[in-house]
Amino acid sequence: MRMPHQNRTAAAAAALIGLLTSPAAAQDRILALTTDYATGSIAALPVAPPWNVQSNLAPICADAVLRVEGGLVYAVNRLGCDNVEVIDPAGWSVIREFSVGSGSNPQDIAIISTTRAYVSRYESNDLLEVNPSTGAQTGTISLASFADIDGLCEMHRMEVYGNRLFVELQRMHRQPWPDLWLPVVPSLLAVIDLTTRQLVDADPATPGVQGIALAGTNPIGPMQVDSATGCLLVPEAGQYGVIDTAGLDRVDPVSLRSLGFVVTEAALGGDLIDFAIWSASRGYALVSLPGFNTALLTFNPTTGQGTGTVYNPGGYVLSDLLVHPAGELFLGDRDFNNPGIRVYEAATGALLAGPLAAGLPPNELVVLPAVTSQVPGSPWQVADAKPNPSAGPVRLSWTAPGADRPSRFEVHDVHGRRVRSIELQEAGEDADLLWDGRDDAGRSVPSGVYWLSLESGRGRTMARPVRIVR
Repeated sequence: MRMPHQNRTAAAAAALIGLLTSPAAAQDRILALTTDYATGSIAALPVAPPWNVQSNLAPICADAVLRVEGGLVYAVNRLGCDNVEVIDPAGWSVIREFSVGSGSNPQDIAIISTTRAYVSRYESNDLLEVNPSTGAQTGTISLASFADIDGLCEMHRMEVYGNRLFVELQRMHRQPWPDLWLPVVPSLLAVIDLTTRQLVDADPATPGVQGIALAGTNPIGPMQVDSATGCLLVPEAGQYGVIDTAGLDRVDPVSLRSLGFVVTEAALGGDLIDFAIWSASRGYALVSLPGFNTALLTFNPTTGQGTGTVYNPGGYVLSDLLVHPAGELFLGDRDFNNPGIRVYEAATGALLAGPLAAGLPPNELVVLPAVTSQVPGSPWQVADAKPNPSAGPVRLSWTAPGADRPSRFEVHDVHGRRVRSIELQEAGEDADLLWDGRDDAGRSVPSGVYWLSLESGRGRTMARPVRIVR
């Protein structure tokens, strides 16, 4: 399902680049992984109307997930293909394809740098380290100590937060057909220190190295970072078809413990498949209701109450959703007769367009951010924010040899809200600024992803992301 990715807030944070670009820059796009489960492809559409869809851009396996990082698209081709495709969206060519082990059933890829990434594999207890620039396998990290009674830990989606990698472990007891696979309590998040490449002990008081015990079971989809609290949000489905202990779990990435549910399966009335947060009072959930029927519901993230139904087509056809900071919610609809992408107003749930045909039925949605550092004709060179992540001040350096030099420095949160603005004095070609990690009122900003942007008097804007960890 859907991302990376990204946790979708991580993707939404990356998508904020599109809101900070000059008029000449290309806008963000929504990528749809499409499949009929015999073959797969990628489609794309802009985040703003008219939502003209380009379909059949690149062939991928029929069962895959997408990640976007560093301007490249990574297709993690799952059971039956067991490889990763690296795709350049500039021309939709496959620039690299590499195996991650026959029969390993990869679930996700976490890009750490141009030469280091991790691949979670459902049929293995070894988290695979690879060089994404060459495809070479460079090592493994064993998660065998977290396996359940059938000998596997069932690693799933991942999220990079600060200098740590969080890995969902479903811990499903595999039983012979026709008996169901059942989640073994507790489901876990394995935590890996990216500097030492070692597991982090989430509970030092207990013998051995412990993972984070989740409030519910069967983490089912990408995690995202709650921009208000800095917590990880983990969707959990529990046992399919049963209202049990599951829902949207809130995990503190500092104390390494679950803080309980944002919303429960009982409040939603079914199994949580996917989610997206728009505001403190409005979230969206893709839920499998009794009778094997998917629906798009709303809930209040502050109170944990279900608040309504946006769309209930009466069949198991809704596949994925994401919210873009510009104000739209995109929904994958695999309706047998009229599949496509639906577009809603995130603030109200009003249908704006769709279903927009995407070639094959859409199965996952991710954001492809605009690359603002490559605005045509731009003489600016802006370095990455450092240190990143940071618990305090952050430095942004740039080179602007022409007359059109930066005149303002701004900081925006993942929802596009400006938290800091600094007028820049006349500077030479090479300059930098140290942001103290505070907002305009002098308060330390909370943990989360922020965008540091430079603006000129002629409307040119460039931005760099930074992750603040308190």
